[in-house]
Amino acid sequence: MAAPVSDGSPAEVVAAASKDRRPLVLIIEDHEETRTVYAACLRAEGWVVEEARDGSEGVRRALTLRPDAILLDVEMPVLDGAGAARQLRWHPATKQIPIVVVTAHAERFAEGDRKLFAHFLHKPCMTHELVGVMRPLMNRAKQAAQAG
Repeated sequence: MAAPVSDGSPAEVVAAASKDRRPLVLIIEDHEETRTVYAACLRAEGWVVEEARDGSEGVRRALTLRPDAILLDVEMPVLDGAGAARQLRWHPATKQIPIVVVTAHAERFAEGDRKLFAHFLHKPCMTHELVGVMRPLMNRAKQAAQAG
């Protein structure tokens, strides 16, 4: 089993995000190049970003980190995006986390599976589109943290 992409422990990651109330995004994407581009784009917005290489690792990390939002690829090894989203929606700790799916095949989703996601982004996804979808989610997370 591959090690998580992050070098920080889950407690360190959550502490870093909580310290200055910066929202935390978990990217679940098997292609390293794509993960790197998405992560750089989101970090440039001032958000804390963690990464996972497949759906199974992503579910485990989401349960530990409790991110404010998840950016999820669909076609991945071990556990695909739809399977990961179903598991995340089933678990009480993660069922309310908004999931933004990035796919070239949105039409393949049944109506029931479409309800798992807050937004669909079509691959290839431009960085301004990614930020445009993520910004309202991160603003809500920041406001909730400041209120609570």
